[in-house]
Amino acid sequence: MRKGLYIKIALQNIRKNAKVYVPYILTCLGTVAMYYMIGFLSYHEGIDQIFGGGYVRSIMLMGVWVTAIFAVLFLFYTNSFLMKRRKKEFGLYNILGMEKKHLSRVMLYETVVIAAISLVGGVLAGILLSKLMILVLMKIFNLNQPIGFMVSTRAIGSSLQLFGVIFLLLFLNSLRQIHLAKPIELLRGGEVGEKEPKTNWITAILGLLCLGSGYYISLTIENPLMTLMLFFVAAVLVIMGTYLVFISGSIAILKLLRRWKRFYYKTSHFISVSGMIYRMRQNAAGLASICILSTMVLVMISSTFSLYAGIEKNVAQRYPADINITLHSWQEEDQSALEAHMDAVLSAQQLGEVQMEKYRHVGFSTILDGNTVIMDEETMNSVGTLDDLWTVDMIPLEEHNALNGVQETLAENEVLLCSYGREYPYDSIVIDGKTYQVQAQLQTTKEASGEATASAWGAIFVIANQEVIDQWIASYPLLASQTDTIFHYNLPDASAQQLTALEETMGGDALLNTNLNVSSYVEFQESNRTGLREMYGGLFFLGLFLGLLFIMATILIIYYKQISEGYDDRERFEIMQKVGLSRKDIKHSIHSQVLMVFFLPLLMAGCHLAGAFPAIARILVLLQAVSDRMFFYCNLGCFAVFAVLYLLIYLITAKVYYKIVQ
Repeated sequence: MRKGLYIKIALQNIRKNAKVYVPYILTCLGTVAMYYMIGFLSYHEGIDQIFGGGYVRSIMLMGVWVTAIFAVLFLFYTNSFLMKRRKKEFGLYNILGMEKKHLSRVMLYETVVIAAISLVGGVLAGILLSKLMILVLMKIFNLNQPIGFMVSTRAIGSSLQLFGVIFLLLFLNSLRQIHLAKPIELLRGGEVGEKEPKTNWITAILGLLCLGSGYYISLTIENPLMTLMLFFVAAVLVIMGTYLVFISGSIAILKLLRRWKRFYYKTSHFISVSGMIYRMRQNAAGLASICILSTMVLVMISSTFSLYAGIEKNVAQRYPADINITLHSWQEEDQSALEAHMDAVLSAQQLGEVQMEKYRHVGFSTILDGNTVIMDEETMNSVGTLDDLWTVDMIPLEEHNALNGVQETLAENEVLLCSYGREYPYDSIVIDGKTYQVQAQLQTTKEASGEATASAWGAIFVIANQEVIDQWIASYPLLASQTDTIFHYNLPDASAQQLTALEETMGGDALLNTNLNVSSYVEFQESNRTGLREMYGGLFFLGLFLGLLFIMATILIIYYKQISEGYDDRERFEIMQKVGLSRKDIKHSIHSQVLMVFFLPLLMAGCHLAGAFPAIARILVLLQAVSDRMFFYCNLGCFAVFAVLYLLIYLITAKVYYKIVQ
């Protein structure tokens, strides 16, 4: 053949099939740009300048791997739509005398052109947008000093390598399909219909069982650690159930609608239901994919945003004072030595008024066997499960009253109780073989401030007699190693800069360098606020980034699904027009068909989000989230915004579908 003919045919094919190729090229370009941007952030050494920068870069590196896996799967998925539309064209070329080796050359040039546009355009777009990404990152992390902008040659090289391999694999896969198919199969490749599928009730019931099992794990398991361990199992069950329900359950629903005569024997419903029954088997996988992607978007953005939005409340709960010190001793001389040391340090800094509170407690993780506290380590290892694991804090009544400014009284066989994470279900507690009645369950207490986010769940017991606690400490090594005195120092006149300077002056191990005979450690509220902002900000940034990536995937799957169905339905609607069906009836039928199927993934995603809410809320406890209400409102807001976006996609794709069949 004449030199240059193949490239000319390839360019002509791309131009004439712009309706399917342009979204595909934009998808490839956008995926390359996103991969470059997240690689740029993970390789950018300037991120190390910010507090916790290494942690942020590790999060971004995880995002690089997720984006790479997503790119492979998604580009193969969208390429399958292209091949379906192009098979008829390739079959026609083959029948007219073009051999398959000539078709291979045309496909090679098409792949090279698309790859060149995607790689060059994607990298350039990524470089331009990476400056915006840095500004967003600085805003999320509340940074004042700018992070230097650079062009990452490492990210460019990584992008070219990954997507070069992907486009090569796409070309080889297309080549395989062309060479294995006969010319007549290629000619009819885009028109192959389906027989009416049978209703497989076993598969549908199995799908419902998978969904029910996943929801059951989320709704019933209360222990955050157990939930974390089983969350992946629940997610796999829900994904399997979603695909099975869409594949078999949707066919069963459509057949039930066909039996409903008052609904079925209307022009728009008759056409849409009968058409969808024959195509639902191939459409179900796409609808299930849309549902899963939508759920992933909603879960990632709502959970990471709730963590980021709740930083201040979290800090106030976890670190109740400007300076929080734990001294591993109950001895008066050790307490006096630490107080003297802190008085000298704070006086030298001239930070104004100093407010100090302290209390003693015994805090340890143990098994609650019913209402019995296991304090013997050997027994603890032989009874109970992870679901029985609690953090128990024992506080002398005198310490509790002084700290909270109350005048509670207790009999020798009574305790006060404050539980967090879960409700303590008993009205008594057995400690060291003796039964104590729970006089009252306190809703809140100052002792719980730092504990409620340090553990999944636990309880604080206020004990009447100090001597009893001393006897337990002497009898059980587990308790003897966990006797602490907590100091809270508040400096109301000090600024954030002064508190940061104070931490730098003291150093992280300053208290260990004093003349104390026991160890201690100090936590500063301001630095931990910054640390949480870096951790939660990095997760939120990654959630936004991957959320945008999955939203793009959702839009493209919906778009290609509508285009594919439009071309499949065009001849059918042409025949119906010839026998008297008006354009108005066609439009009503189109809207009926799209509405019946299009919003099923959104409704199912809403169900998945609601079902996953309890499990994710418990997992967030392990990340020190303190407000289920915040997480609930984030879920609600994200679903509302996503539903509006979903509606816009529907309006656009329905219009494209109508133009094709018209």
